[in-house]
Amino acid sequence: MLQFVPVDDASKVDAMCEMASRIWHEHYTPLLGKEQVEYMVEKFQSPAAVTDQIQNKGYHYYLMELDGTYAGFMGIQYEPQSMFLSKLYVDKPFRRQHLASCALTYLKQDCANRGLSKIWLTVNRENSGSIAAYNKLGFYKDREEKTDIGHGYYMDDYILSLPV
Repeated sequence: MLQFVPVDDASKVDAMCEMASRIWHEHYTPLLGKEQVEYMVEKFQSPAAVTDQIQNKGYHYYLMELDGTYAGFMGIQYEPQSMFLSKLYVDKPFRRQHLASCALTYLKQDCANRGLSKIWLTVNRENSGSIAAYNKLGFYKDREEKTDIGHGYYMDDYILSLPV
C-alpha cells in the first residue's frame, strides 16, 4: 500500500536527500554532467537546503512509502491559485509501478480541497523520458524558461501545467 509520509524530522530529511542524490546522479549525470549534478544536489537537495526550503520557503515534502520502504518523494509549494510541483522522483527499483500517477492523484485531490486550479512544474528540455511521462499524465507545455542557478550553470526547462 502506498502512503505519503510528511518529511517532518531530520531522519526523514536525511533519508529523502540520500535518495535524491542517488536518483540525480543516476538520471541526470548523462544529461548535465557530474559537476553540475553535484552542484545542484548540494544547492537543492542537501539536508541543509531541504531544511531551509521547509522552514523558510513554504515547501512541503512527502516520502512515498510502499509496503514499508521509501520508494520516492515529492516536494510542493502552494501558491495563491496553483501548486508548484518542485520534485517528483521515484527510485529506480520502484519505477513503472504507477507511483507517479498515484502521487498526482493525491496532489490533485489536495488542490481540489484547497481550491487551486492547476499544478505546474519545470522539467529539463533534454529529459525526454520525464517529459513523455508528464504528457501521459495530462501535463502540457506552457512555456520555456532558462534560469541561472550560479557557478555558470543554467536550468534550461519547459514549464508544464496540468489543470485541476
